[in-house]
Amino acid sequence: MSISSKAAKEEKIYTYEAPKPLKLMTWNPTTEKVALVLILALALGLRLFNLTRNSLWYDETLDLDIAHRTPFWETFTIFSKYDVHPPLQFPVMHLWVKLVGLGEANVRLLSVIAAVITIAVTYYIARRYLDRKIAFTAMLFLSVSPLQLFWSQSIRPYSWFALLVIISLGATLFVSERPTQLWRWAIYIPLAAILPYTHYLGFHVILAEAVFLLFVFFRQWGNILRLLVSLMLVGACFIPWLSNFLLQTTYGLTFFTNTGPSQLIATLVAFSSEFIPNGYLMLVGAVFLPLYLIGLIWVWQNRAKMAVFLFCSSLLPVFTSWLSSLIRPNFGIRYFMFCVPTFLMTVAVGIWVLARYWKYAPYLALLAVLGLNLISEVNYTQHYSYQDWRGMVNHIVANQQDNDLIFLSNPWNYTQPSFDYYYLHQLAAPGNLDRLAVTDQAKVKEQVASIFKNRQRIWMVSLYDGYGNWVINNIFPNLPPGYKSTFKMQYGNPEQSILELILLEKQPEG
Repeated sequence: MSISSKAAKEEKIYTYEAPKPLKLMTWNPTTEKVALVLILALALGLRLFNLTRNSLWYDETLDLDIAHRTPFWETFTIFSKYDVHPPLQFPVMHLWVKLVGLGEANVRLLSVIAAVITIAVTYYIARRYLDRKIAFTAMLFLSVSPLQLFWSQSIRPYSWFALLVIISLGATLFVSERPTQLWRWAIYIPLAAILPYTHYLGFHVILAEAVFLLFVFFRQWGNILRLLVSLMLVGACFIPWLSNFLLQTTYGLTFFTNTGPSQLIATLVAFSSEFIPNGYLMLVGAVFLPLYLIGLIWVWQNRAKMAVFLFCSSLLPVFTSWLSSLIRPNFGIRYFMFCVPTFLMTVAVGIWVLARYWKYAPYLALLAVLGLNLISEVNYTQHYSYQDWRGMVNHIVANQQDNDLIFLSNPWNYTQPSFDYYYLHQLAAPGNLDRLAVTDQAKVKEQVASIFKNRQRIWMVSLYDGYGNWVINNIFPNLPPGYKSTFKMQYGNPEQSILELILLEKQPEG
């Protein structure tokens, strides 16, 4: 076999032609660019719309507070054994805040930008390795994906972790094309190595990439050796953080309980239409699961290696994480939004495969997918909200009196970062009221008596979830005599966590 025919055979592995009974439009370079810009503009517009509808919630303000007040070089090493995240988010957020300031929209804009770039990279991968129609369809689905939309409007690291994952996956495909070219491995290694520093699920992504490459390199011992050396170098990059990671696995990485197969099903629902009302769950399964399976089977029949890639990148990290969480529970559905791009890419393949059987089927499937996502978004907008720190602080500012005390409830400092973000930075509040909390859980009664001394009114700020209400269990039994609750309001979604404001007023004696 000649070198040219050998190269042609290798190239054929990555030549996937979708069925051609239908044409959405006459494609030319100008049309394609216009469509690309329009979908990216749609993605950006959806993410900027209502960007500040919900106030920043506890996790956002906690990380923002740490990143903002920590000197830049120290953000690379900042560490808490009770945390569940690696350190890279802090230097990134530190630089971003320095650049754009502390405004609600400004701090969330980083996630918006990362999400839009993720969509563009997804398009490029699907365009290069699958088909143009599939690329635009996957791009459209990702633009309106409720799970992607939600986390692209949060300053948590999930949005730009998804960007790093899709870039790393693209590098994996790039390596698989010409594995003997070492410079391709030199591109892949740092892109893979940065993943566990962004989120620990990066280990599961690297495992999925390794499984795919082992399939591609079956019995190609030289390429398998290159893969093993590359994985060793990726692992070596994590050694500086290894001791901290091991400590976190002991203390901080165990707060999600594995509830069994139902979590896997819930994850697939989240990939498809997060926030969908319960009445539509069966419809979600009836639409997305068949499309995903049809797409995966079709690609397997035509390009087995690409089918393995799609499965490894969209579902394998979920399954391996679920298995590991049987030992040490840490399976949070929100973490897996990085699997959504290739999941929806596979769904897009399934949609256009339907054209082989009935020419109108892809249009109906498109409408079903977009319709379910619209229902999810409407349900989220109308019924779902996170902790409303902005609304709570607004109420205090509008109703405060001199010498009021703001009591921030517990010794773990859960509430101060969120409260101070609005009270000191965003609402131009006077900031002149004392903000105090119990600092020693063993001395609650003495500290409460001291803190409440000579205070007529106390605003009690309480944040609690399924672990219990610390205020009810510890503060109210130890209140000094004479105080009565005259105002009580909850701010936020009880399913997520409860933010509560209580005004205590000391009653006149007699």
